[in-house]
Amino acid sequence: MRNYRLNCVLKQNISEEEAEKVVDQISKEIDSLGGKEVSRKNFGLNKLKYEIQRNIRGHYILMDFNLPSEQSKKLVNTLKLNKDLIRYMIRLLDKKERPLTEVQSLFDPIRDPRNRFAENKIDYLRDTSRMTTPHGRILAPKILGFSAKEMRRLSKAIKERRFLALMPYKA
Repeated sequence: MRNYRLNCVLKQNISEEEAEKVVDQISKEIDSLGGKEVSRKNFGLNKLKYEIQRNIRGHYILMDFNLPSEQSKKLVNTLKLNKDLIRYMIRLLDKKERPLTEVQSLFDPIRDPRNRFAENKIDYLRDTSRMTTPHGRILAPKILGFSAKEMRRLSKAIKERRFLALMPYKA
């Protein structure tokens, strides 16, 4: 069993209750494939940074789950058939990654990022916009003071944010 995180964006025209039903269906599918849902976090209806399939808003939901690795393809196939999903991303969790219970809102304003950088407590999900140029390019490691490993982690986080429409591809 491997640990995964599902990031998904649901259509704007469905209600909160319908969004929960869709997520419950996904959870039941994970259970039927021999997996188990660990935790779930609903961030509600939020504005997308760019339009996707004529949607300017979307319901953002994160879910952590365990699943045998050979069953992940079947889960992806069932997610493709769901008409209420705009975007989804399943990724393998690192051992050092924070559990979903510690993830704060993706949409909160950032308070004094210099303190967080000094303590090496960087929230890659929320602080990525401060680490790019106005044209969407990642700042140099010398400017940020990051090691190569931290830069790889930052580039993965930026790719994830752009895919989920939390950050524009170009400014």
